[in-house]
This record gives sequence, structure tokens and C-alpha cells, in this order.
Amino acid sequence: MKVEGYRLDVEGYRLDVEGYRLDVEGYRLDVEGYRLDVEGYRLDVEGYRLDVEGYRLDVEGYRLQIASYTSGFQLLSL
Repeated sequence: MKVEGYRLDVEGYRLDVEGYRLDVEGYRLDVEGYRLDVEGYRLDVEGYRLDVEGYRLDVEGYRLQIASYTSGFQLLSL
């Protein structure tokens, strides 16, 4: 257990108040960057990024990627 910079670590359960980060058994909530990470399912509100098992939606860069294959469907607009 560590209380320097408002960090709590208890058997893999991590609470970091300075960076507004909550980490509980692979479920990660990062309020500073508006990031929610739940067992590989990632939602990033600051960059408008949704990542669900290789399926990525990035609204800030207008990027849509279905599947994690190079030959997969991609919509790129910069």
C-alpha cells in the first residue's frame, strides 16, 4: 500500500488519485485522459477512440478500421 501522491495499491487493485486513475483487475478508468479500459475493450473520449478487440474507431483522425488485418476495411481521412 502506497500513499505518496495519493496512490493505493492492494493486490492488483490500483487507485491513483493524482492522475485520477482506477485500476481493478484489468478494468481501468483514467479520468484525466477520459480513458476507460475494460478487458481489452478501450474507450478514449479525449481522442474519440473506441477500440474493441481489434475493431478501432478514431473520430479525431476520422479513422475506421474493421478487424486488425492490413487488408481489412479502412476509412482514412486527414
